[in-house]
Amino acid sequence: MAAGGNCSWYDFAVAIFEQAGTGTLVMSTTTAELGRPAARPEWSVLATQWDDALYLPDWQDGLADYLAERE
Repeated sequence: MAAGGNCSWYDFAVAIFEQAGTGTLVMSTTTAELGRPAARPEWSVLATQWDDALYLPDWQDGLADYLAERE
């Protein structure tokens, strides 16, 4: 089960630093540029299609709640 919406690891990192207000610059890269030994898919997201009774908010809202709790 995953929160609603989808994002890349880059999108997730950008959102973390933006919501945390750190002013940190995040630079994107490709899997090929990382030179990882195992093959990786170009796009892979967790499934979010579940029964309405199991609804989770979008990941951006969950991130905001998490960062607020850490303060």
